[in-house]
Amino acid sequence: MKFKTILFLGILLIASFNLSFNKKDVIKQTKTEAIIGSYFVSNFKDSLKSGLRLLENEPKTNKNLFKFDFLDSGIIKITDLDKTPRCGNGLLYITNAEWKKIKKNSFEININGGNKLESTFEFKATYNLEINADFKYLRLIKIIKNKTKSVFTYNKKTKQKLKAK
Repeated sequence: MKFKTILFLGILLIASFNLSFNKKDVIKQTKTEAIIGSYFVSNFKDSLKSGLRLLENEPKTNKNLFKFDFLDSGIIKITDLDKTPRCGNGLLYITNAEWKKIKKNSFEININGGNKLESTFEFKATYNLEINADFKYLRLIKIIKNKTKSVFTYNKKTKQKLKAK
């Protein structure tokens, strides 16, 4: 009988140790992944070069408003929420948007896309994440790549557009 009691208490002790260990892991993951979530961003293409204000609640004005979903897989899903019709030739599109953690509260963001029938762009930068009561702010640290390329080829002598690539 003593042996069964000691065995039972040993199993209970091991089980409680495993449960407390798993709880610590979950808390640690939540703290290190503070950027994960859905946010609203205004004028994001211009804000990339200075810093992004990530609002958790949708603002009343929705001009140039985008929804950013930072997924735990490292993908950023960007949705245009602007209801105002824009010129179709310069319509913004995103082909790829990713984030990765560099160190505590520092992230690298890489966004590729373009403006239809105008240009393509590649943008990569590092940011510090600052958490305020009403919003999160990605403060720009360094722009790594900011490249824009026309979708047209040009005749250098006549400076005329030849064709879209």
